[in-house]
Amino acid sequence: MLNNKFNWLSFLAGLLAGMFILYLINGQYIRLDKAAFGESIPKGFNNAQATELITKRVRDVDRIDKELKSYTADTRISKKLQEAISGNSGASNGFKDTLKGITFDLEPILKSIMTGQSISSISDLKVKDHGIYVAFGSYPDKRPDEFPKEITDSLYNVDFRNRKTSYLNYVSKVFENGGMTYRYIVNPKTIETLGDNFGNRCKPNCPGGGQ
Repeated sequence: MLNNKFNWLSFLAGLLAGMFILYLINGQYIRLDKAAFGESIPKGFNNAQATELITKRVRDVDRIDKELKSYTADTRISKKLQEAISGNSGASNGFKDTLKGITFDLEPILKSIMTGQSISSISDLKVKDHGIYVAFGSYPDKRPDEFPKEITDSLYNVDFRNRKTSYLNYVSKVFENGGMTYRYIVNPKTIETLGDNFGNRCKPNCPGGGQ
């Protein structure tokens, strides 16, 4: 015969165990080995605070990774075009320019740095002993063959020809022969010096709309 007596103690124990398992599965509880994170977790943080901090950092890295992967503009320029820009002063034909400064966006900078470091996630980014070199020059009198194909000769003559510009290279510190110097970072696929030319000129595109 069936035992009609209900065991409330067993029922409550099973219910609590099930709720706890669901709690773990849904990722609401993370057991942290604080020692494994070293100084990443500030002293005095309890487990809940440490969990919140690590969760936020993971989400931030994931967000930045997605933003960088969604940036598809091609700002890279060949070594030949880099030399054409930096070797041209724009002064030989008396061309006058009103350049005050250039604004650069972060997405292409970070993407190029990640390319040079052969990494796919910003969480692997090496910052120490790495930097950016800004090269100044002017667009050549004649449209270079390496220029983007969508920019025709007529458009080049109006918007680019002999105008001052700059491009970015990426560098790392090298300590040798008792001193420090910088070395260009190359694109691992082409072994060419990484360079980007994508800045917004001021004038006309000045921060805050200033002139």
